[in-house]
Amino acid sequence: MLKSHVRKDIETLSQSERDTLIRAFDYIGNLSPEDPNSFFALASYHGLPGPEGNSQKMYCPHGNVLFPTWHRAYLLRVEKALQSAPGCGHLALPYWNQTSESSLKGGLPSIFTDKSYTFASGDTINNPLYSYTMQKAVDGLKYSSNAAHSKPVGYTTVRYPYSGRVASEEVAEVKSRNSSLEALPHKTITGALDENIRKWLAPGSFPGVAENYRQSLGAPSYTVFSNIASAQEWNTKNAGNPQVPTVVPLELPHNSMHLAIGGFQVPGAPSVHSVSQGDMGENETAAFDPVFYFHHCFIDYMFWKWQDQHGQKDHLDIDPGMQGSKGADIDTPLEPFTMTDPNTGTERWMTSKDVIDTVKLGYDYAKPQWQKVNATIREADAVNAPKLTVSGINRSKVRGSFIVSTWVKAQNGGPEKVIDIKPILSRWEVNSCENCQNYLDVRSHTQLTNFTDEEIEDMDFFALVHTREHPDGIDTIDGRPIEVELGALRG
Repeated sequence: MLKSHVRKDIETLSQSERDTLIRAFDYIGNLSPEDPNSFFALASYHGLPGPEGNSQKMYCPHGNVLFPTWHRAYLLRVEKALQSAPGCGHLALPYWNQTSESSLKGGLPSIFTDKSYTFASGDTINNPLYSYTMQKAVDGLKYSSNAAHSKPVGYTTVRYPYSGRVASEEVAEVKSRNSSLEALPHKTITGALDENIRKWLAPGSFPGVAENYRQSLGAPSYTVFSNIASAQEWNTKNAGNPQVPTVVPLELPHNSMHLAIGGFQVPGAPSVHSVSQGDMGENETAAFDPVFYFHHCFIDYMFWKWQDQHGQKDHLDIDPGMQGSKGADIDTPLEPFTMTDPNTGTERWMTSKDVIDTVKLGYDYAKPQWQKVNATIREADAVNAPKLTVSGINRSKVRGSFIVSTWVKAQNGGPEKVIDIKPILSRWEVNSCENCQNYLDVRSHTQLTNFTDEEIEDMDFFALVHTREHPDGIDTIDGRPIEVELGALRG
């Protein structure tokens, strides 16, 4: 068994640990893009340009039961590349804790937003966690007829409120907007990003990202915990039963933070930076933003916590009959990641079975806070409230990522009120993605825990879809109206 190192909250790292982390990312970021340990090569696995530049072989482990396990194998590969940097052999990839008080109050830790980094020695370099500059071009036209996600050599990744649409019909508007932002103090730009993240983490009027993470720990099975497609089937089957809690899968808050950093605002407020489109907001380029790996390390941490809480640290139970498990099971290869078979000594694809136990992979996390975990599950078990189901959304008809928002219509002269959102991290060309075809029908389920049956009977509800082209929302998709259906009351 490998000797385990402990992955920590990035905000708890010592100066020496931070120095090692920065040194390692700087090292892989400067390797030739042809080097398999280079940042460019590693980021290419997740979206464009695809492995070895093959955009038709992009890996898309989203919306199915492989979502947590594939990304666990991915992070392990990245961690090993970081450990190949001189003097970094004992590095443990840290996570960005999105439920911490500092994140709820401050947004993204400054180690991701400072443009430069100063080592304990006093030496200063450009911060490799702030952005990445393309060493090779990413040609979106090899993937689709739309070049919106193409990135030329020299392109530097961006986050909200900047836009990365450098090859689109809005290129003049984008350049003008980015130039005006560049004229502002850096702390103003960082402040806008942090404010957007804070609003996603804890919007106040409905559960935000931080609460969604806690809710996900109450998912009753690995299948519905692991991905949005399986959870959607569970929630659809139980939409008429107010006593069955709505499941929140781990992939949902994962999507939220991608969209928060990638340029989407929480619906309900005027769009301040509607042109914004950061790289984290689309699957094609998300992995080129360095913060991607710390976000996903937190996803892996939450996966680890769910395993620990539900007694599945040595096995995972997958329901083969549910949406999200089509063509995917515990033995499905997690391409392109390989390992040496302990029995035969030959190299083979990793599978989900190989990544269940993190200790066997050589790393671990600190023990979870049991009191908070158990409290979350007790609250989920006690829910008894009617549910809304939003339907009529085919994501193949939407270009890029989007948000489904659910609203209460104005009453007694008051304002319309958003009561829930569902983020969908998607691709610009869903029809070019084989796995995406298994999850085209998007539905949103909202449990009305904050209203009495009498209040609900007097309410009217509606839903909107917020896209890149229509940030303030639309109520039809491809000519089909978005529908909202109320399930049974408490009775």
